[in-house]
Amino acid sequence: MKRTILTTALLLIISFATTNAQSNTHRDSTVVICHPDTVKITNNEQFIAIEVNNNGNEYKLKRELTTEGVTVINEKQEWNFDIPFTNKRKKKEEKRHNATMETNILCDMQFGIGLVTATNQAEGMDVKMANCGMEFTLNRLISIEYRLTRNSVFETNFGVNWRNYRMKGENRFLKEGSHVVVAPYPDGADINFSRLKIFSLTTEVMLRRKCFGIGAVVNFNTHGSLKTRYRVGDERFKETSNNIHQNAVTIDYKAEMRIKDISFYFKYSPVNMLDTSYGPKFHSMSAGMMLNL
Repeated sequence: MKRTILTTALLLIISFATTNAQSNTHRDSTVVICHPDTVKITNNEQFIAIEVNNNGNEYKLKRELTTEGVTVINEKQEWNFDIPFTNKRKKKEEKRHNATMETNILCDMQFGIGLVTATNQAEGMDVKMANCGMEFTLNRLISIEYRLTRNSVFETNFGVNWRNYRMKGENRFLKEGSHVVVAPYPDGADINFSRLKIFSLTTEVMLRRKCFGIGAVVNFNTHGSLKTRYRVGDERFKETSNNIHQNAVTIDYKAEMRIKDISFYFKYSPVNMLDTSYGPKFHSMSAGMMLNL
């Protein structure tokens, strides 16, 4: 069927171009046929061309009006480097039809916000989503994509992440010497909160099929801190530390569902967030939404 369409189209435009050349009258026309790939026919004063896109391969058939021959060019595009803040909608349409390797830099970023909690917690810990522990993510600062099929994409994304593990119960995180421990508040304390914060550089590897994606996130945990706030009588207390001995590298398993420009995600880490030689054990779990900028 495709060959019949291409042959018929080529005969029609060659006949049309010959008539134009004889009458010295030129008109430009472009016809796009999708079934299911793209066939683009271009007729102008200099040449007639047919461009066919089939599973990422681009084939161009070009006839110069000043010659008798037909030039056939077979091209396959391997790499496409995007420039920041350019036309994203056009790029997304191109990605739909081209099986290419593509690198985006600040072009297709994601901003995420979610709730974070802890699992497999040490005794005395009470970190939970109801305590409003927040997670913020800026993802796809750099993104490398390879389209496996028309609807399947393998991605490697780089970004940053900030997680806040928060307690509001009777115990608090406390730095004693070089160790982080879970300890009760002083008697009569009016409790505000106690939290651990971890900042990470992230490398995300995802396999996406249409609107669903699964993969893993490698977190390079570059900074961690502790903060506790409470009051005893009229005196306010704030306990802080910037050395909580977080594990340098942790891994999250991630699942994601995208609906237009909003994605909903779930992440779970089977790795302890802190070095258990210096702090309590717990794993991370979070859920939230990402806005595709």
